[in-house]
Amino acid sequence: VLRRKGLLVSCIVPKDSPWGEFYIKLGSQGHPFYSKARFLTLKEHEKLLELAGFKILYSMGTLSYPPVGEPINEEPSSNVNDKGFVCVKATKRS
Repeated sequence: VLRRKGLLVSCIVPKDSPWGEFYIKLGSQGHPFYSKARFLTLKEHEKLLELAGFKILYSMGTLSYPPVGEPINEEPSSNVNDKGFVCVKATKRS
């Protein structure tokens, strides 16, 4: 339930990101969590939000390094291409 013009933030690991591909592979190998997970591309996620009556305001992403790489401290970026974790801010249409 969200009031009219309310805000929603939803975050995903995009299916077509290096992180999504890594987790999908773990799932195919029987990982108890990732074998049950459903991954979407960012476009698929945004389309579902729009079909549910939301207007996308903006997206921010992080995890620009590969899953097996050395972790780095990074600020979220509006450039979400190939990011392993993306959050979308949307508002409920009136």
